[in-house]
Amino acid sequence: METNWLEPAPWSRTEEDRRVRELIAVIRQTWAALSVDSAGRGIPSSVRSAVELLRHHVRQPYSAEQVEQVLTHRDVSRLHKGLLAKLAEAEAGMELADALQLGVRSRLELDDLGDHGSWRVYETLVGHELELLGGLLPAGLPLAFVGSGPLPLSAVLIHLRQGSPVTCIDSDPAACAVSRTLLGRLGLKEGIRVVQEEGCAFDYAPYAAVFVASLVSGKAGVLERIRDTRADTVVAVRTAEGMRRLMYESVDEAELSAAGWSLLGRTRPAERVVINSTLLYRQS
Repeated sequence: METNWLEPAPWSRTEEDRRVRELIAVIRQTWAALSVDSAGRGIPSSVRSAVELLRHHVRQPYSAEQVEQVLTHRDVSRLHKGLLAKLAEAEAGMELADALQLGVRSRLELDDLGDHGSWRVYETLVGHELELLGGLLPAGLPLAFVGSGPLPLSAVLIHLRQGSPVTCIDSDPAACAVSRTLLGRLGLKEGIRVVQEEGCAFDYAPYAAVFVASLVSGKAGVLERIRDTRADTVVAVRTAEGMRRLMYESVDEAELSAAGWSLLGRTRPAERVVINSTLLYRQS
């Protein structure tokens, strides 16, 4: 059980340091909210509020010095790995709850997805990814998305914008069942199929490009499997930079380079909108 709370650092009272102290306090609040046992009660509103507040803060612009101050803070660095795990669990739970709420509507249309709070974020992120991918591949080729989850907004946007058949891969049976239901009710099951499988065991041979979601764990194993089953595919790996690493794991670019992956391009997170950035790779 965690007992040592984050403590304010003795920085000077400049505006820059005020923002650092404020973020440290938000991290403290998020950790506390995520540490409450909510078994059997779904996702409490306190968890949603804490996660959204942290999202708001990490989307803001920070200097390199501020990022260093926060990420190397004694208690933040100690809690960081555990915080990432708790955030991933909370995000998966919130997404499942949202997908289930959509699934019980008497009528479900694509416009209903547009009303979801994350739709604008994914519109921006996927738009940047497809713009970059468009310089490498023609539209309409089969694509795969690893870690699509119960509410596959990215896969839907990719299919609608590219006209590409998309295969969603997720290891969670509940996520797969809910996403299949939603896609069927939206009339998209012919263009987007869902496969329950570990990303590190799937056969990627039919796919010209593979997207790997930010919450996928063991990305190195997934990329190794992609290389072994289709070496010439383009891989779009979502990562996090700067202060956004408080919420999502950062891809080790040096490790991927050593494994023979060549960086083709990268997107940058849209300030105050998108948290993730994306790296495009292909085997050398």
